Amino acid sequence: MSSRIKLFLCAVFLFSLSCPSGAQTSSLPSSVVSEVLPADALWKEACRAFEKRQYQDAQKKFEDFNRRYRADPRAAEAAIRIGICDYRQGRRIVRAIEGWNKIVNMELMQKRSSPALLLGLEQLAAHYRTQHNERELEKTLARLAEFFPENAVTIREHASSARSRMEAGDYAGASALFGKVSACLKGKDLLDYNLAKELSAPDSSVAAIIVSADKHLANNSTLLATRLYEEALKRNPGADEKHEAMTKLGWCYYLQNNDKDCERLWQSVLASAPKGDKWRGKSRWNLVVLNAGPYNDVKKAIELCEEQAKEFNSGFLHEQALFSKAWLLWTRQRWTESKAAFDELIRNYPEKAVHPPIMKYMEDCEKGINAQR
Repeated sequence: MSSRIKLFLCAVFLFSLSCPSGAQTSSLPSSVVSEVLPADALWKEACRAFEKRQYQDAQKKFEDFNRRYRADPRAAEAAIRIGICDYRQGRRIVRAIEGWNKIVNMELMQKRSSPALLLGLEQLAAHYRTQHNERELEKTLARLAEFFPENAVTIREHASSARSRMEAGDYAGASALFGKVSACLKGKDLLDYNLAKELSAPDSSVAAIIVSADKHLANNSTLLATRLYEEALKRNPGADEKHEAMTKLGWCYYLQNNDKDCERLWQSVLASAPKGDKWRGKSRWNLVVLNAGPYNDVKKAIELCEEQAKEFNSGFLHEQALFSKAWLLWTRQRWTESKAAFDELIRNYPEKAVHPPIMKYMEDCEKGINAQR
């Protein structure tokens, strides 16, 4: 410590003795503060500046820390952070990367699972991924998995790299990367892993993807089913497969309360599929459900039922449309119209005349009509 600083500190100390309790304040220049701060306090100040992204200030403090406390176990991590400050300020990039590699290699030689090794590997993985340096990235990820198998950084870096592979269409590569940390995956990472496995299967044709999506939808794995239907549509399917995937994807959106997107898909199927096409019928039926339910537009739902019954004049879709129209009118206590609609249903499907629920609806209609006379 220089004699000038020693004299200054003595003066400050003597002055503090004359101050009332609670009135003492620190007004030391920053150069003096760093001179007298112990290792822990200086480290905390440097980390605080780093977290606030005050990289120039943080870098000075970390450099100061390494000058003063070279033997401190945190010195290697401080050196990594100095490189990060350079990198994030867009300067001395090459020096930063060389510094990270040097410290990482030193820690690897000592086989230390240190904070410095973890931080250095994290920075190198992110850098190599942005530079598309797959060879170095693979080595870096392997070291993370070896030294920090369950660490959040390892999981995040593997997942990020796997998603980059997915975006490039390399589902097998993505599946392999996710597989390295598969025991630790959850949420979106687990969903993407399952998706990558599905799409890297030997038979990943559009038809196979739709079949797989159907199974997941049946098992209430709606998010995974959604991703698979979306992927099927990206692969330029034929008209029938396209309409099927759009209809089913719309239902996935409906289950997730995404009403606008499901309506858009179903309307698109109605506009593009030929008349009489089953996916056109299923999409229109889904629009009935949407309007009768979330949109609470019973008038529109009834109109759709009438269109459906006209286009499909026999079979399940026809019967479903006739019944739904009658039932929707019943829910609005439009007794005369509802009875006429049920009569039309029975004319086309006589066996429904003895169906207990329909008998009860008809009875309600008769009572309602009589009450209005």
